[in-house]
Amino acid sequence: MRLKGSYRFKTVIDRVWGALMNPQVIARLLPGVERLEPVGNDVYEAEMRLGIGPISGRYKARITLSEIDPPNHYRIRIQAQGPQGTVDASGAIDLTADDGETVMHYEGEATVTGLLMSMGARLLEPTAQMLVNQGLKNLEAQLASL
Repeated sequence: MRLKGSYRFKTVIDRVWGALMNPQVIARLLPGVERLEPVGNDVYEAEMRLGIGPISGRYKARITLSEIDPPNHYRIRIQAQGPQGTVDASGAIDLTADDGETVMHYEGEATVTGLLMSMGARLLEPTAQMLVNQGLKNLEAQLASL
């Protein structure tokens, strides 16, 4: 499964970057995250509730940021394991300043296994895109309140 898109924030790049590097903000952006704790430099452990309809459950996840180039770019990898299967997702976030606003370009891919894949395969991509859009709108709301 692959996702790709862009989003425009009506604020400067440094504010967007700061929010994206703040673990408390990240925890509020990612749907289903119930706990997010740093366990090393740019490495976090999380407990998440993921699923599609009746195929849901609690997952333990490791989130790793790499190739960090402030305030322009980083890669993110999410490895999650739970009762319904595993998720191994990676992607890149690129920010560009544009006349006092910020344009985010994102792309990523995920491999899903287990019951989550076998029963929810046709729903995975639209659900993932919906969650990304929800997270971006949550980030926009966070930025407006800072």
